[in-house]
Amino acid sequence: MAEILKLDTAHWSNFHGTRERDKPDHRAIFMLEDDGKPAQSYLAASATAYAGLIDEARQAGVSVTALGSSWSFSDLVSGGDILLETSGANVIFEIAQADMAGGSGVDPEGLALASAGATVGLLNRFLESRGRSLATSGAHDGQTMGGMLGTGTHGSVIDFGGFQNQIRGVHLVTGTGDSVWIERGPRPILDPQYVAKFADRRFLDNGLFEAALVHLGGLGIVNAVLIESVPLFELEVLKTMAVLGRDAIGELERGEFRSFCARLGYDREPYFVEVVIDPFLPFRPAPMMPAAKALITVYFKLTDTSQFRRVAGTGPVDDILRLIVKQLIDHPDRLPTPTVAALARMEFAKGVTSGGPLPKVRWSEASPPFDPHNVMGVPVPLHNDALAIPRERLLEALSVGNRAFLGIGGGHVVWTLRFVSACAGTLAFTRFHNTTVINMDGLRSDASTDASAAAIAAIEAHGIPISQHWGKMGRITPDRFAREYDLPNPPDPSKAEQWRHARSVFLQANVQPVFASEPLKKWGLA
Repeated sequence: MAEILKLDTAHWSNFHGTRERDKPDHRAIFMLEDDGKPAQSYLAASATAYAGLIDEARQAGVSVTALGSSWSFSDLVSGGDILLETSGANVIFEIAQADMAGGSGVDPEGLALASAGATVGLLNRFLESRGRSLATSGAHDGQTMGGMLGTGTHGSVIDFGGFQNQIRGVHLVTGTGDSVWIERGPRPILDPQYVAKFADRRFLDNGLFEAALVHLGGLGIVNAVLIESVPLFELEVLKTMAVLGRDAIGELERGEFRSFCARLGYDREPYFVEVVIDPFLPFRPAPMMPAAKALITVYFKLTDTSQFRRVAGTGPVDDILRLIVKQLIDHPDRLPTPTVAALARMEFAKGVTSGGPLPKVRWSEASPPFDPHNVMGVPVPLHNDALAIPRERLLEALSVGNRAFLGIGGGHVVWTLRFVSACAGTLAFTRFHNTTVINMDGLRSDASTDASAAAIAAIEAHGIPISQHWGKMGRITPDRFAREYDLPNPPDPSKAEQWRHARSVFLQANVQPVFASEPLKKWGLA
């Protein structure tokens, strides 16, 4: 049994305090007596509860936004009249051979059926206890399955794609007696009789499936996802600092990641590369010219489990925001803008790999629990912006963006470069086959907002295609959205039109307003 109850919330804000609501219509799902229930019964119960709320909202003429961890900085997280907490439905189920359709070619041991409120951390523990692992996820493990698909969490694994590339099925609730199960097809993975116990309609359609992988809250309420994991592996972690010249940036731009690692002293194929640069002195433009050291983290993948061992001192891998906050001084607007990059270097230097065996971690340790950024118990306001560009134009984008960033005086941020390829999802912001994501991470201040916006605008004005992260602080205007997703693409419809088609298939006309948040209306998606 499942029940959705109204919460007595005087004031609501998202995790980072960038979106707030006074006396919101705040609901949460509670799963009652769910221990030991089979997956189909559990998902049918949660789907029934969600459907009841959808019908209530439809009759009242209001909209619903389903919340995961409320991590996102953008107004997608608060765009609905009703805010629905889904973390109360957070169970993960194994898939047995008897649950599989014949001829799928998929090993059920690698599959997990997770309700949308389950977090990455819960999934990591579930998988590792079974000798399995995620191939990629975000920088921490507090995000939920539904939330990850909401905005397209990209991860940073070379040649793999985003978190959504691991999804094999999605269950969307769209109203009473009308929920949909979508797989890529053409052959089903789960037995149709298994699916029929919790879903009303089933689609084996690549286009509809791709749309569901980045739903933006506009395709229904995500009830569950089918995830395909990989055999358990470990990572050797290299953390180093180096001044980068145009030649090193050129290697990243061309995807010559092994050559890039070789210049760091490790001639091996990397699994993951992250480069944090100081936007005030990002790279050495010519010999003898000044530049700041970049903070470089590389993972090398190990699959031979007989070699698994720990190195003393190995612990969770810090994301750059943690490094900045560890050295935080209050009142960021009073700080000289280069301070954040200098503090990040000071903190990063404490964990630099210094000879000997490289520390080893599992993926769950590479994406550890999120440590709230507090100073003496007070939350620190963070700036977190991100854009995707074609990897092949990285050096050009850094040069153009850097000039604009400095021209406005700079901000309290560093720039983090991450690299992904072939991300799934019709509206994945990592839309280029080879994508570099430039994260602008740091302290929230007027200087950070203005300088980041100036850099992004300059890159775009220079003719470099961009897309902004749906869940971050970027200004996704209707014009920008149209340039990024709604341009004609003959003979195929635009990406936006493909997504709108999926919305018309999944949602009946009288239900569509329930999932029409203000951002979706602004972008012409609802």
